[in-house]
Order: sequence, then C-alpha cells, then structure tokens
Amino acid sequence: MKKALLFLFVTLCTVLSSCDKTETSVQQYTYRINHYEQATADLGSPKFALLYQEPVDFGTEKWTPLPHKIAGFEFEPGYIYDIDVLGKRIIDRTGTTDNNFKGETYKLKTINSKTAVANDTPFEVNLRSRQINLYTGTNTTDLKILNKIAIDCGTLCTPLASAIASNANDITGKFKRKSDGSYLLIELH
Repeated sequence: MKKALLFLFVTLCTVLSSCDKTETSVQQYTYRINHYEQATADLGSPKFALLYQEPVDFGTEKWTPLPHKIAGFEFEPGYIYDIDVLGKRIIDRTGTTDNNFKGETYKLKTINSKTAVANDTPFEVNLRSRQINLYTGTNTTDLKILNKIAIDCGTLCTPLASAIASNANDITGKFKRKSDGSYLLIELH
C-alpha cells in the first residue's frame, strides 16, 4: 500500500511540475506601415516609431505610432508596406488567482505589398513633443532627428532657430525626403 501511494505521489508531482504555467495566445494582424518613422516621446524615452494603420483606417490620414517592434521586419524608408504579423500574448499562471501579463511579441508573417513613395511626398515629423526635444545638434547646420536623420533647413533656418530657442511645447516640421536620406524642411508648425 505504501509503495502504491508513493508511486501515485511521485506520478502526481511529475505531472504537476511538467504542466506549462504560461498561457500563450497568437493572433494575426494586418498592418499598413507608413513610408517614414515618427520621432516620439509618447512611448517612453525618445525614439523612432513606425506609423501604422489597421485595415479599418486604410486610405485615411490616421496613423498611429507602433508601440512594439516586429521581429523579422526590415523597414526601408520611402516605402509603404502592407504586412501580416503574428502577435503572441503571454500570461503567467504560477498559482496566483490573477492573470500576470508577461508581454507580447510580434513577428512578421508576410509582406503583402511594398510600394515606393516619391521623395517629394511631404510628411510631418515631431521635433519637440511635450517639451522633450527630439532632435540633436547645437545649431541649424548640424541638426539631426534623434541623432539619426540629418535636417536640411533650407530657407527656414531662421524660423527653425527661433522655434528651437522658444519654450514651445511642441514643434513639428513638414519635410520632403532628399536622395541622400536627409530631410528637407519645407514648413514649420
């Protein structure tokens, strides 16, 4: 009898310890990715975020900063992408009564289309958001957006210098992409 109980106890312990204590759910999402990245401080520290749309917003001007990276997706500026993504949500169930959210991961499934956008297509990028500077440099000749993309202020160097010197909460520039990858400032907000 003792041996039978011991065997039952060992078997039960083995089964219980091998049970997965995390729950994973995977969903497929379809996103449209814009042709440029947005400088943002809204997602924590200042960084670039891809701008995306879900199918309900395709064809509109509503773009939202993507709060996560997509594994396997190599973004190339100057193209609008339609992609399918697999999102995995992980919940830890280690004996607590509440679900303990552990995170999400996103992985590229397919690129459905990649459409070139002309360099002279205007777009807006934040230069200051909620009094957080999203540019680096000390004068208008060496400015970069988040230390990555050079700004050519063209004929707007004086207004840009004034905006930078101001206490404005937000500064947004309208740009066109130059062939060297830098941005030409065409309007300032």
